[in-house]
Amino acid sequence: MLDQNLRALARDIGDGVEMPDLAGLVDRGAALRRRRRGAAVAVAASCLVAVGYLTTLDRDPGAEPPPAIEPENSVADYPGGGHTPDLKEGTYAIRLGTDRREVTAEVTVPDGWTGWVGPNRGYRKGGYVSLLVQDVAYVTETPCRVGIEGMAEVGDAPADLLRALTRIPHHDLVTAPEPDSRFGVAATHLVLQTTDRVRCPGDLTFGLWSVGESFPIYSLGAGTRLELWVLDVDGEAVLVAATSTPATPPRGLRELADVADSVEIIQ
Repeated sequence: MLDQNLRALARDIGDGVEMPDLAGLVDRGAALRRRRRGAAVAVAASCLVAVGYLTTLDRDPGAEPPPAIEPENSVADYPGGGHTPDLKEGTYAIRLGTDRREVTAEVTVPDGWTGWVGPNRGYRKGGYVSLLVQDVAYVTETPCRVGIEGMAEVGDAPADLLRALTRIPHHDLVTAPEPDSRFGVAATHLVLQTTDRVRCPGDLTFGLWSVGESFPIYSLGAGTRLELWVLDVDGEAVLVAATSTPATPPRGLRELADVADSVEIIQ
């Protein structure tokens, strides 16, 4: 079962008023690790990371929604690209390339979620959740730099990625690394929480990690909870990251827990 503290938090707070669902970030979690392939596309996508979240929350409620992506079969390819498709309830295959082979992760989402790097959902009155499955190439050592500047390259081994994640500046270790057998492969689970020291001067943003050389994932601000699993897929590390911001309603926390619980690595 997913982290019991997260589920307990949702139960204690109660449902409250259901928020309208909105599109969140865009693209898909199948970005290839191969270092210099598609750099121009990745740069454009990384710009969307910094602004996409706030932009989707400002969507005109009267505007025509983007076309929904609905699985035709029991498992559909996860949609990507520079758009934010609404996802119909169903199971999607997220494909990502490690240095050795392509890895497929199947994930099931409820109605109301949208696509991009990973399935996600935003709330107009506050709150955001996302689920990423990625092959991470770099992790931040010195924050508030451009792109992968200030990030250190990590090795293929799960232990290398785990060590780098626990050293991200200005993030408290809420739950220490511990073994976890979910997802169909060996995994290590840990929880980080973003402190209020993640603010960067000027227009700089706080990067967390990067897929390849030009595809950084940015922090969503103080109080963000990062529930992480470092998977061991034939000796190579794959990261599963369940992210929630402080204002996320209890229903969103429960949905995120269910989506993360549904992830399965297909060998």
